[in-house]
Amino acid sequence: TMLPASEPVPAPINPQTVMQNPRSLAVVKAKDEGNKLYGAGKYAQAIQMYTTAAEITMSRPPWEAANLIKDELAMVLSNRSAAHAITNDWVSALVDADAVVQIKRPWSKGHFRKAKALQGLGKYEDAKVALSLGLSFEPAN
Repeated sequence: TMLPASEPVPAPINPQTVMQNPRSLAVVKAKDEGNKLYGAGKYAQAIQMYTTAAEITMSRPPWEAANLIKDELAMVLSNRSAAHAITNDWVSALVDADAVVQIKRPWSKGHFRKAKALQGLGKYEDAKVALSLGLSFEPAN
C-alpha cells in the first residue's frame, strides 16, 4: 500500500544497523578487548578474549550470513595467531593461521601469519611458500 501524501516517507533502513545485532557487538567487544590486552603485553588474556570472540562467532545460527561468520572468525583467529606467535607458541600460532587460510584463502594476512609460525618452527622453505602464496593474492601488500 502507498502512504497518503500527508505522511512523511519513513527513513530507509541503514544496513549497518541491521548488522549490529547483539552477537556482532559481542564479537567486536571481545576482539577489541583482546587487542587492548595484546597492546598492553597481556598475551594470555588477549588469547582468552580472542577465543571468546571466536566462540561467539561460532555460536551463530546457521541462517545468519556465512560471509559474516567467515570474516569475524578469520579476524579473531588471525589476531589469536599473532598472540600465540609473540609468546613463541608456534604450533598454536600455526593452527590458527592455517584455519584463517582455510576460511579466507585470498586474505594475505592469514598467509603472513602462517609464514611467521612456520618460521618460528624452523620450517623456512614452507614459510617462503606461504608468503609467496599470500603475495599472489595481494601483490602490492
